[in-house]
Amino acid sequence: MQGTLIDLRPPRLSEFDDICDWITGGSDSAGFLNTQITRHDPAKVREAYLNKEISLLMIVDKRKNPIGIIIIKTAGFYRNYEVTVAVGDRRKWHLGFGAEAMARATEVLFMSYDAHRVQFMTASYNHRMLDMLISNFANLLTIDGIMRDALFLDGEYHDMIVWSILRDEYFQIDAVQPNAPDMGPIPPTIPLEEKEKARKILASHLADNPRTSISLAQSVRHGDSS
Repeated sequence: MQGTLIDLRPPRLSEFDDICDWITGGSDSAGFLNTQITRHDPAKVREAYLNKEISLLMIVDKRKNPIGIIIIKTAGFYRNYEVTVAVGDRRKWHLGFGAEAMARATEVLFMSYDAHRVQFMTASYNHRMLDMLISNFANLLTIDGIMRDALFLDGEYHDMIVWSILRDEYFQIDAVQPNAPDMGPIPPTIPLEEKEKARKILASHLADNPRTSISLAQSVRHGDSS
């Protein structure tokens, strides 16, 4: 998937050292993540991905350099998802890369996964994520609640803020906030005119009474096996 600042693609197995570095404590971004995967060792992260327990999307800049990772996992009901974004290259912080990655991941879930609800969990100590969400998506996301003392870091408990957006809200973004930055549907993978052309071809073929499972069943009932 191509965006304005970044592109998304599946990770390569050769990139897992970088991925694990970003999310398990080897980089500046890891300390700001709230996902429990940050407590796992690299081998378990790779295993979880290969076993399809989590989905990962590599964030690459326009020079095709990997700069971060998106973690996607189900959140309760199978059409509900949780998204975590980690930009591991601190040179890309505060430049819109994380915001676009979050928006593009949301688009993937609603447009390709048939998601009903997408949520984001923000640690109360993560001022970068809070600033990004409030600055870019305050009118688009709903704060569902604050989970008190849900995280433990540096000898202290910290709150977790739960944000979400529902499917119908996502498809009304242009009406709610026409200039929303990088959030909302972009042109479809297959143009609408191409889809309409395919529908017309199929409709024309069906109008000629072609061989179908229904016509075969009718032939069997009438004793005609030809």
